[in-house]
Amino acid sequence: MSVAGILILGCGDDDDQDAVVDPGVEGDYTVELTPGGGVSATLTVSIDQPSVTLDGQSLDITAELIDPGDLAKINRLPAGVFLPSRFPVLIGINPKSDFLSFKGLWSLELVTENLEYSSHSPYRLFKAADGGAFSGITEAIEPGSFRVHGSGGSFSEFVVASDLRPINSVVEQKFTLLIAAFESAKAAISAEVFAELDSRLETARRNYESGADDNAIATLDQFRKFTSRAGGRGIPDIWHVSGNRNNVAGELDGLARTLQFSLGL
Repeated sequence: MSVAGILILGCGDDDDQDAVVDPGVEGDYTVELTPGGGVSATLTVSIDQPSVTLDGQSLDITAELIDPGDLAKINRLPAGVFLPSRFPVLIGINPKSDFLSFKGLWSLELVTENLEYSSHSPYRLFKAADGGAFSGITEAIEPGSFRVHGSGGSFSEFVVASDLRPINSVVEQKFTLLIAAFESAKAAISAEVFAELDSRLETARRNYESGADDNAIATLDQFRKFTSRAGGRGIPDIWHVSGNRNNVAGELDGLARTLQFSLGL
């Protein structure tokens, strides 16, 4: 396996800064992934409020071809999810700058001509902590070759994979992951904020169980908006490479977004 050559296409315009968060800095970093074998993709990472310009000095982005039959990789995917032979790529996004931090969410867009888009496309974006199990983070798929979007609160490994699971199974797993992440962060969230978010999450779950998917999506919108408003006061919302990486607000927002995507299918 070989690590991809990376061609820098664009980045943020502001000078590097070492503040935890600087609202004046906006970051978009686009690279061309070329791991070989005729496989390529354009990847863009965006952060609304990074502390430094997003570029090759602040982020290390790699891509490598992997064997779709590699059990060590396959076993990290959920049952019923498979690596596509036309895009068997493991993408890594890791911080390089000791000063990199950001508030809330990062977002990711990947575009490739190796996969074909259709309204019933099974291809989804998955994320994992280094060496850990992959879980879905797709929040949109679009035409233009194949274009997929996802977001989150921390960096990690990524793959695009074919998800052949029944949609109800996917939604159930995403509810489980969101609830588990929320409850595990209870000690870091103020009691008032936790109670409010817990109520909205319970309502979204009841909406889904009663077949009211549209209401569940709308309630998750409320959950996300309240999470954003409470960020930095009642719930941690900053990720820092050399310190606190407990970006609870960003992680919950990303999990809620991908759940909304699946509920809308």
